[in-house]
Amino acid sequence: MKLYTICVDQRPVLVMSVDAGPLVPNQLITNAELMKAQRDTCALSDSLPADVQRINDQREINEALDTWLGQDLRTLRSHGVPLWNGGRASLLVRDATPDEAQGWHEALQRESDTDEEDAGDEDWLVYLVPIKGRQTRRRR
Repeated sequence: MKLYTICVDQRPVLVMSVDAGPLVPNQLITNAELMKAQRDTCALSDSLPADVQRINDQREINEALDTWLGQDLRTLRSHGVPLWNGGRASLLVRDATPDEAQGWHEALQRESDTDEEDAGDEDWLVYLVPIKGRQTRRRR
């Protein structure tokens, strides 16, 4: 799993996890053959060259921006203004800084400690700007 920061107009807006792999449903965990296949798939993915992994991560981020994340960024407001106007030219995706990654991990831990929802790191993002409501959101 890798953490990326999405910036809009050079302002860091959110940190999200990418390439964490799909959740394995509880009923499949007891199936040794399926779990071995899952481990083999993850091992293969982990052995890909860094450039290929980055391309896969970028594809995942682009798909999110074309669907649920883009809609959220155009809908959510900070200081009364939408976080993003939808223009790709205003976006920058970069590796999360150590401070941003630490904030992401701390938010995930806080959510896990409250038991309000299953805060699995495979689909977690943290907004770095004030938005109405929560600073953390689960992916869809």
